[in-house]
Amino acid sequence: MSENSVVVEENNIMDCREPSLSNVKRFEQSNEICVKGIIEENFKYSHGAFGREFFKTRVKVARLSGVDDYIPILVSVLLLPNILTESFKGKYIEVEGQLRSYHIWGDDNRRHLKLFLFAKKIEIDEGEDTITDGENLVYLEGCIGNVPLYKKTHLGRRITELFIITHRSFGASDYIPCIAWGSVAVRASKLVVGDKIRLQGRFQSREYFKRLSPDSQEGEKRIAYEVSIMEMEVI
Repeated sequence: MSENSVVVEENNIMDCREPSLSNVKRFEQSNEICVKGIIEENFKYSHGAFGREFFKTRVKVARLSGVDDYIPILVSVLLLPNILTESFKGKYIEVEGQLRSYHIWGDDNRRHLKLFLFAKKIEIDEGEDTITDGENLVYLEGCIGNVPLYKKTHLGRRITELFIITHRSFGASDYIPCIAWGSVAVRASKLVVGDKIRLQGRFQSREYFKRLSPDSQEGEKRIAYEVSIMEMEVI
């Protein structure tokens, strides 16, 4: 970061820059994430809770493949007091925190899971020479919350979709959708509900087309968020 960087920290959490499941003692909590990227738009008011105001935006993080992920983040005004008086669009940001989830009722009268990065530490580059390299690392430790769904894509790639349940320090739980690929997908497909695992991966966004009905050609584009598993082991 430049000498003009602004660093704000709410809680002391680990510095997760080198992925390694062989050294899990370095992770202080069962749910941690580090993201580096570009702020896509200025912060908008989200909600108030426990006497604090929270604001949201998205961070654009590039993958090695060249595809961009758009990561939703939630930031307390305590972390960024000038959140409403200054423009942060286009600036480089480093965020550390946890993945959080909640449910909302959709127009289809069904509950939909929403996933976001809850910021606990941020660093925003204020210099002119903005760094554009991205980083996206998630560490989770929890239990399997559903029967894993194993399938093959139309290109023959093996994938397994599953949910990981993690617990917060004050008793609440988060349900994190995950996807595994290749040999990891085969291993994940053999897990059962309640199995405890730890994993590392990346928090990714995926655009898809949602049809109004199975027989309809009409619909809308939506974005799904999930953790793409890189490494996994049963505890």
